[in-house]
Amino acid sequence: MTRLERPEMRELECFVAVAEHLNFSRAARSLGLSQPPLTRHIQALEGRVGCRLLERDTHSVSLTEPGRRYLEDARAALVMLDRAAASLRLAREGVTERLRLAFVGALLDEPLVRLFQKFRETHPKCHLEVTDLAPADQVEAILSDELDGGFIGARPQKVPRELELILWREEELLLGVPEGHPLAAGAAAGARTGVSWKALRGQPWVMVSREAAPAFRQQFAGLCAQTGLGPVRIVQESERVTAILAMVAVGSGITLVPEGAGRIITHGVVFLKLSRPVPRLQHAFACRRSGSPPSTIKEFLSLLVESSDPCPPGSRR
Repeated sequence: MTRLERPEMRELECFVAVAEHLNFSRAARSLGLSQPPLTRHIQALEGRVGCRLLERDTHSVSLTEPGRRYLEDARAALVMLDRAAASLRLAREGVTERLRLAFVGALLDEPLVRLFQKFRETHPKCHLEVTDLAPADQVEAILSDELDGGFIGARPQKVPRELELILWREEELLLGVPEGHPLAAGAAAGARTGVSWKALRGQPWVMVSREAAPAFRQQFAGLCAQTGLGPVRIVQESERVTAILAMVAVGSGITLVPEGAGRIITHGVVFLKLSRPVPRLQHAFACRRSGSPPSTIKEFLSLLVESSDPCPPGSRR
């Protein structure tokens, strides 16, 4: 088997730029190059990998099938190189530790931001990296040591043996309906008791996808069975709560979201309480189980426990 040559960083940058713009002239301008050297870098890269990555003629540019596959890895390689350069710069500035955390976008509120700020204030030599990731992606990244921990949302029923979970917050789940929806008008008259589960029968739903948030979808299925709602008609899905709320706002369906999600959108969606059983969501923080965890994650966990709601029984696994 022929051994492929390792590409140069500039070649990867040129390939990614052309793949994103699908135009050599615009890609060259974005990199501050003229077109001839850009073309030479692409040709050199294709020579190293042994196949064509781009199809081009005088009118259009497109990715080949190998090019589509290579693009994801090329982007990841550039991100890693940028991260390595940033780590070196921080080390020169006296920042010698790193803590990599993720969160579900719907959970990012003022208390969580204050928690991040407090950690940075008390650990000035630790570089705190935070990113927005779906729960399933967080778990995968923690298990592959690409993250130190994550606010994954709903607690999974099956927890990998390598993970430790801390239940740090509990909040009510609310029904989200479009403004002007009959359920909103009915709830105004019976606000004390909330919307009955029976009233939800036959309604179209928009939900976070099972792939992105398997634990939450499992909890939703359990609620449907418990309340007699039965299987529901899910007409659209997304990985992001922001997209789900936008779907509700335009009238695609109704949804179930944590109480705090009401701050994400202020127009187009009405948030309603549900009658008994009132659904609640326990938010979990996940990290790798270790007999001697790094000091940064230990200290962050101490701050998390201090700032958490009173922990329910069995809140740490």
